[in-house]
Amino acid sequence: MVVPAIERLGQWRMWLKVAGEVSAVGLQAQVSAALQAVPRGREPSPPGERFRRMVLAAMPDIEAMEVVERFFQIGARAVETGHPIAIFLAGCRECLAEWQVQVAHGRMASLASLRRAAAEEGAAAAGEAVQRGGAAEASRGPVCPRGQNGNGLR
Repeated sequence: MVVPAIERLGQWRMWLKVAGEVSAVGLQAQVSAALQAVPRGREPSPPGERFRRMVLAAMPDIEAMEVVERFFQIGARAVETGHPIAIFLAGCRECLAEWQVQVAHGRMASLASLRRAAAEEGAAAAGEAVQRGGAAEASRGPVCPRGQNGNGLR
């Protein structure tokens, strides 16, 4: 670990002394600093960048990724920081406060009830299509205008 420093800088006694006094991680840091070397491995990224990339990677499609990107862009201006975790946390706090008010006043439908309503609406539309003689239209089931249905993409 100290060989590159000894080869370039000489001072082998000093490097052997340092090697005996500090941990391997500390020694590597000192050697890198003395040689003005950038640490090997992944490039250092700004704080929170890994979190932002993980959130984006978890999105199911490009449209969802665009929503997340827009969230971080607008959030950076609203929170006055570019730190993705701070932006996410501020958004959660604001959204949570609004949701709590809506739930307390019974104005927010649960996700399960929204799904039941959509399924009932789709079944009614399918029944009407069959009555009109459009069996092919009825077999498709409920379709979202964005190209998704209850079974995924059309």
